[in-house]
Amino acid sequence: MRRVRKKKNIKVDRISELPECIVHDILSYLPIEDVVQTTILSKRWYSMNKNYPVLCFDFDYFIKNLKEKFAEGGSDFRKALKTHRKHVYKSLHRFSRKKDADCPLLENLTLDSCEGFNRVYIHNLLRLHSVDFYETCYTPVVKVKIGSQSIQNVSITASSLARDWVKINIDACDHLKFLLLRCEGLEQKKFHSLIAKLPLLEELYIFNCQQLRAIKISSPRIKTLVVWPDSNDTCLNTIEIAAPRLENFIFISERERENPCVIKVADCCVGLKTLMLRCEVITDKMFHKLISKWHLLESLWIFGCNKLRRIKILSPQLKRLHIVRCPKLQAVEVGSRNLLKLFCGGPKEPEFSVADHLYKTGGLRFVHEVDLDFDFLSYGLAKMLRYFIRDEDLVEIITTACSRIF
Repeated sequence: MRRVRKKKNIKVDRISELPECIVHDILSYLPIEDVVQTTILSKRWYSMNKNYPVLCFDFDYFIKNLKEKFAEGGSDFRKALKTHRKHVYKSLHRFSRKKDADCPLLENLTLDSCEGFNRVYIHNLLRLHSVDFYETCYTPVVKVKIGSQSIQNVSITASSLARDWVKINIDACDHLKFLLLRCEGLEQKKFHSLIAKLPLLEELYIFNCQQLRAIKISSPRIKTLVVWPDSNDTCLNTIEIAAPRLENFIFISERERENPCVIKVADCCVGLKTLMLRCEVITDKMFHKLISKWHLLESLWIFGCNKLRRIKILSPQLKRLHIVRCPKLQAVEVGSRNLLKLFCGGPKEPEFSVADHLYKTGGLRFVHEVDLDFDFLSYGLAKMLRYFIRDEDLVEIITTACSRIF
C-alpha cells in the first residue's frame, strides 16, 4: 500500500500492524513465493512463514460438499476438483516421497524435517481413485510418520468414508504433549504401544476408535482425558485411569447397551477438577462410586443419564453443577457450600437439597425440557468445554459433533 504525502510516495506496511495470529492466517493461504514478492514485508514474512507453528492437512476442505455437488449434477465438478487439488495439495508434495502430479493425495506422509512446527493436524487423509459418483473409491494413506522433535501437538482424524486406518509412527516425538485420535481401525495393542512411548503427554482425546475394547491410561503427566466412543461402538468395555495429575475427564457414550462401560479409577487420581459425563446406563451406585474418588471436583456436567434417580454429591469444592435430560432423576443433594450455580433441565423438576445461599442469589435454575432447544444444548456444551480445553480448533471439532449427543 502507498500513501502520497508532500509529493512523495511513502510505503506503508499495514499488514504488519495486524496481530500475529491474523498474519499467520493470511500466510497459511499463500505459497512462500507469493509472500516474499514485496520488498517491505519479505524479510519478516519469510521468517514468519518459515517458523509457522501449525502444519495442517485438512482434507475436509477437499470433500466438503462432495455429495451435494454429485447430487446437483454440476457440469463444473471436474473443474472444481482440479482447483481444489491445485490449491490444497500443492504444498503436500514437499512431504511425499512419491511425486505424482496426477494424484496428489498421498500414500505416505513423512514429517521428519519439520523443525519450527509445534502442531500438526491430519484430518480425513484420503486418496481419491475416481470422480464418478458410482465408482468413487476412498482409501486412507498407508503410513504417517512424524519424526520432528519440535512437534508437541498432533491431531489425527480418519475419514468417516474409510474404515481402515493408517500406520502411525511418532516414535521420535517424545516431547509430544497433545494427541487427538479419531481412528476407527486403530487396534488396541497398537494404541497402548503408542501411548507408552509418550511419557510427557498431557492431553489425550480419543474419538470413535471402534477397535478399542479396553483403554488403560497410566501416564504420569496427563491432565486432560476425553473418551468419546462412536454411537455404533459396542466394543469399549473398560476404562482404567491411573493418572495422578488428571484434572479434566470427559466420557460421552451415545449408545444405550446392556453392559455399560466400567470406569476404574486408581487411588492416586484425587486431583480431578472437571468431570463431564454422559452414559445412559449408569446407575446411582456406579455414579456415587465414581464421584467418591474426587474430593476436589469443581465443575460437574451430567447429560442423558437415564437411570439416575437419586444422586448425592459431597465434593466440598464443587462450584458448578449442570444436569440435562436425566428423565428419572427424583432428588439431587449437594453438600458443597461453595456451589455458585446449579442448572437443571429435563421433563420434571427433581427435589433439590442445597445450601440456602443458592436460592437467595438465584444460582439455582430449572428449565423444562420443552424449552431446551438444540442450539442451547449444542453450543452450551461447546461453551462448557472452553473452560478447560485451550485448543480452539479442537473446540470447533467438538462443537460440530455436538448435534449427535442429544
